[in-house]
Amino acid sequence: MKEHGKLFSTAMVQAFLGGRKNQTRRTVDAHNSLVDGNGISKKRWEAAGFDLANASIDNGPSPAGNPGPYLKATCAEATTHRIYSRVQPGDRIWVKEAHAFVPEPAYRRSVGIVQTINPDDDYEACVYRENFDFDGAPSFPWRPSMFMPRWAARLVFDVISVRLERLNDMEGQHPLDSDAIGEGIFKIHHWRGEYYYSAFNSKPDPRNWQDPTDAFKELWESINGPDSWQANPPVWIYDLQPVGIKSKTMPSQGAPAECTLLGGGNATD
Repeated sequence: MKEHGKLFSTAMVQAFLGGRKNQTRRTVDAHNSLVDGNGISKKRWEAAGFDLANASIDNGPSPAGNPGPYLKATCAEATTHRIYSRVQPGDRIWVKEAHAFVPEPAYRRSVGIVQTINPDDDYEACVYRENFDFDGAPSFPWRPSMFMPRWAARLVFDVISVRLERLNDMEGQHPLDSDAIGEGIFKIHHWRGEYYYSAFNSKPDPRNWQDPTDAFKELWESINGPDSWQANPPVWIYDLQPVGIKSKTMPSQGAPAECTLLGGGNATD
């Protein structure tokens, strides 16, 4: 089992805490992927010039017997490669969120203040910006999510499955079964029917959507830019389960199979 720290916005942390979010999408890039079974730097990834727009998705297994899914893509040198997810079923994802370190006694008796004690220094505790989003809250020098150490994580999830799709594949799903709901989209009931809105809006307003996918599209573009949905990139989809709750579909917690293909050649069928 491997653990992977992932950055999440305050809105997504709130969705996790509210029990609305059980999956996350990540673009296929150097940070989230292996090429022919090997890690690759961002610089080498960019130099390779993978044609992701025309890459094909294969759910596996590969000719070498490695489980899918993987993306089959050509690079600038016209060689073909298999791109796998770094995160595999049976791994864990821990949430990196905005936080601050405080003396542990400061909030020991405080009601409603979530804190995690440093296992190597029981006088130090971590508190979370999301918990201080109210009037009269103290102001801390909040540390960015990217600097959160593993011991401070309060949200940890087992990875139940890893899927690979184009971002727009979500379109056309029935609202009741839409992956947008699993991504943390809000649903509200109105006398005219059900409406959806994203955490980007924070609350119901005239921009409510009748299709949860439209609400997720709004959220995605708020994070990734105005043209990011239309670009329709391939994305890794991680289906998550809070640690401590065993899913019937949960695979073995053993280490995932290693891809045996080596880089530099064609990934022939």
